[in-house]
Amino acid sequence: MRTMTDEEIGQKAKKTATCKTVERLRRVGLTRSYTYTKLKSLCEAQKTVSCISGKDAGSGSVDFVEVPDNQVQLGAVKEVIALFGDRAAEKRDVNLSGDVSIQLVDYSNADPEAKQPVKAHRKAGKGGRNADTP
Repeated sequence: MRTMTDEEIGQKAKKTATCKTVERLRRVGLTRSYTYTKLKSLCEAQKTVSCISGKDAGSGSVDFVEVPDNQVQLGAVKEVIALFGDRAAEKRDVNLSGDVSIQLVDYSNADPEAKQPVKAHRKAGKGGRNADTP
């Protein structure tokens, strides 16, 4: 029987913990469907503000308006972007150890026929002409 490496043990522990966490979230009603619905509503969040400046608007007054809650909407949109994986590229330092070789090939002096890939004959689509017909 093969002995598991430290990395494999860590991956197995992570998977077990994740499964338990997901199970607990589902038990209290936090399913993916609920989460996505909530996230969508946060993308359209509104807040109530007083439309009269410098004057105390009481709770019985109609001096309030609904406006977009830009801060909440921005946070929700950032979360959606993260879920889709559409983030900007991150700069990372890469340290290579060992021998690294880069092979540069100069095809400028090669035969012209060698540069061109061979094209397979295809039939044209409906209503089009065949590639072999003039």
